[in-house]
Amino acid sequence: MGFKACNVDLTSIDQDDGTYCISTGDDVDGLVSSISEIGLMALPILKETSGKFKIICGFRRIKACSHLSWSKIDTRLLSARSTHFECAQLAIADNSMQRTLNLLEISRALDLLANCFSDDEQLVKAAKTLNLPDNIAAINKIKTICRLPRKIQKNVLLDNISLVVALSLAKMEHKDGMALAGLFAKLKTGLNKQREIVTLITEIALREEISVQDLINMPVVQDIVNHPDIDRNRKTAKIRIYLKQRRYPAICNAEKEFEKNLKHLKLGSGISLVPPSHFEGRQYTLSLLFKNLPEFARLTDTLNRIADHPALEKILH
Repeated sequence: MGFKACNVDLTSIDQDDGTYCISTGDDVDGLVSSISEIGLMALPILKETSGKFKIICGFRRIKACSHLSWSKIDTRLLSARSTHFECAQLAIADNSMQRTLNLLEISRALDLLANCFSDDEQLVKAAKTLNLPDNIAAINKIKTICRLPRKIQKNVLLDNISLVVALSLAKMEHKDGMALAGLFAKLKTGLNKQREIVTLITEIALREEISVQDLINMPVVQDIVNHPDIDRNRKTAKIRIYLKQRRYPAICNAEKEFEKNLKHLKLGSGISLVPPSHFEGRQYTLSLLFKNLPEFARLTDTLNRIADHPALEKILH
């Protein structure tokens, strides 16, 4: 794979063709200042085509030169016979040598490579050579990020949405996925809570025959999300409580009744009473925590006291 030096007109370069674009950076102000002061140190790489030149490496450098109103630019030119894989290798290597790639850039790189191979083994080998993830399951997940809607991509990069949840949002109707992405961008909560919220909201929407977007846009949800005096953790907790009550009203009422009667028992420290999971079944768990015989005797007295307590009878029946 050889290059030849070539000075080309900027107008002859197709800056709209992002086939080999890896970088997610759009700001070129720093590059404009650098190039105007010391010139173009690393030449962009172009490929000859029947129309305009295709950019392989140097999208931001070429954009910066355009901002400087250059008419011509020195480049390294690839032969038109260069393969897609050779171009992909150059694009990925050029970016990864400059910095650590972010998740979206890794996704773009893997997506480029995946389009070069139909065989998983070859794809894994090429990814490993370029210091990219070389597990096929991880590759298949990560490479789809660059095909997600831009709003979801942005929030994945900002760690507002986990990769797993982002992929599930992409499978929804566009408006519903975007509504959930907007919710998580404001809450900035972890993977498990995101999964729980997605499950609750989709189940409620399905049962009540409304859209996910409409559910999220309801005043009770928006009032919580946009409340100026509540931090993100409390907002997340309030939304989860609201969704649980709406999805499982009977269970939530049972939990409230249980907690109320539990307070009446005044168990104190060292004793815990745990109801059956989701209040399905009749088996309760009573735990005692003690270090010596006097503590055990105190707990025994408490058990004798609550044995005939009306609140315990209400809990059990």
